[in-house]
Amino acid sequence: MLNKIKKFYNNMSIATKAALWFVFCNIMQKGISTITVPLFTRLLTTAEYGTYSLYISWFNILTIVTSLNLYYGVFNNALNRIRDKCERDKYVSSMWGLTPDFLITLEDGFKEFFEKEVPGNPLKAEYLIPIFIGELLEQGKMSVKVLRTNDTWYGMTYHEDVAAVKDSFKKMLENGVYKADLFSDL
Repeated sequence: MLNKIKKFYNNMSIATKAALWFVFCNIMQKGISTITVPLFTRLLTTAEYGTYSLYISWFNILTIVTSLNLYYGVFNNALNRIRDKCERDKYVSSMWGLTPDFLITLEDGFKEFFEKEVPGNPLKAEYLIPIFIGELLEQGKMSVKVLRTNDTWYGMTYHEDVAAVKDSFKKMLENGVYKADLFSDL
């Protein structure tokens, strides 16, 4: 039985394995939260538990905003399929610099997302920040400034990507692009 499961797991694609581990870790994280609620309600006063709940709520909202892991995996997988460098350059954006005011806009969009998208498909609805920003751009509600660079974009999604990225950074160190001790001038 265990060998069948191991064989089945080994035959899965890397993306499927990653998704499986993501789901498993999410279930574990939510399970731990569920188990600790009775413990906290017994040990904390009502006011202390309210403060804790508020903290956890904000933490969860910020986690959604800051952890674009699913988006990044989909994005990197799509880039791997685009062979033409000119086409690839149209889609590459490796960093967003967002202002604190944008969090209010993001929160409003998140509320709308939960009202409109989640009820229709709660298991597959995704709130992707780049899509949301694209919608705001189309509506003329925001603008972005694109900072062009001649530097190369390095993506690491799979373990197989590590060697190529390490080699690239080694070459940059050898060419003097970076110092071996990045923080020596601070």
